[in-house]
This record gives sequence, C-alpha cells and structure tokens, in this order.
Amino acid sequence: MDIKPTRSNLLLLKEKKQTYTNILSVLKARRLALIKELLTEIEPYLKTQAEIKKLLNDGLMNFQLSKSIDGIEYLLSLTDLNKREFPVTIISQNIYGLKYKEVKVYESIILEYDERKYNPSVNSSYLELFEKKIEEVIEEAIKLSNYENKIKIITDEIMKLSKKIKVIEERLLPKTAKQIKYINIYLGEKERENYFRLKLFKNKKTLPLSGRV
Repeated sequence: MDIKPTRSNLLLLKEKKQTYTNILSVLKARRLALIKELLTEIEPYLKTQAEIKKLLNDGLMNFQLSKSIDGIEYLLSLTDLNKREFPVTIISQNIYGLKYKEVKVYESIILEYDERKYNPSVNSSYLELFEKKIEEVIEEAIKLSNYENKIKIITDEIMKLSKKIKVIEERLLPKTAKQIKYINIYLGEKERENYFRLKLFKNKKTLPLSGRV
C-alpha cells in the first residue's frame, strides 16, 4: 500500500470515499436528467426527418408536373428571381449548463401568394405547390438542424459523464475501499497486539504476589 496505516489517514480516506460517493451521485443525477432530455428530443427529431422526406417527395412530384407544363426553361428563368435571404438568426441556448447555438426563424419562410416576385397566374399551380413544399422543407430542415445540434451536445456530455462515473466506480472507489480495509486490518492487529502485550504485562506483575504466603 502506498499510504501509511494511521488513524488520521483512515479518517482522510473515509472522507475521500464519501466525497467520491457524493460526486458519483451528482454525476448520475445529471446524466439521468440529460438522458431524459435526450429522449424528449429524439421523437420530434425523427418526426421532422419523416416530414422532410414526405415534403421532398411531394415537392419533386409537383416539380415534374410543373416542368412538363411550364417547361424547364421557364423554371430555370425563375432561379435568380427567387433568390432571397431567409429571416433567421443565430441565438445562444443553455440546457443544464450546456451552451449551444440554435437557428431562430423570426418570420415565416413560406411566402404568401402575392409575395412572390413573379406572377403566379401565368404558370401552372404545380409550380406554386412545388415552391411552397420546398419552403416547408427549409423550415423543417432548420428545425432538424436544431434538434441535431442539441442531441449532439447532450450525447457528448452524457458520454463524458459516463466516463467520469466509470473512473469513480471502477478505480477510485475500489482503491479507496481497499486502502480503508488495509488500514482497518492493520490497526485491528495492532490493537490486538497491544491488548495481549498489556495482558501479559499485567500477568507478570501479579505473579510475584501470588507466590507469597
């Protein structure tokens, strides 16, 4: 053992063991809270993924119909016309002390009928439907990116906590318990040695007296 078997060290080790136990309790509670938070994020994340897939399928179908009616040249001519900046900003968020960034949409990305930079009345309704689906995809993609970022932050923290918990459970606590056991055994043996030595000393003192008549 790399520690002197004294009572003062025994007390220090018991305090250290209690500290490890307290830290372990806090780490496990934090990990459990993050796991619960992670589970609440996974369901909407998966739903958003499914929604994007559905919107893309609908959008592509409308695109093909629009291309066959309006013509690919007309659709390509609208590419530059439809370019615009999206009404989003980056904000800082915090969950259980974990900081992360989130994309915030402060206006609807989906344009109204009269907000488009071309006259929808001169083309098929499929073009309007296609553009609306794509705008909905963009909105959902922003939500998805926020879910992904939050899930990654939480997952990384859970992994870090799990490693710390493993170190305490498999290394620090067993080592401390072993040291405490060693000192207890050592001090117990010392106490027994002192007891028998004292008893022997007392017996030796009483022998001359018992031999007198």
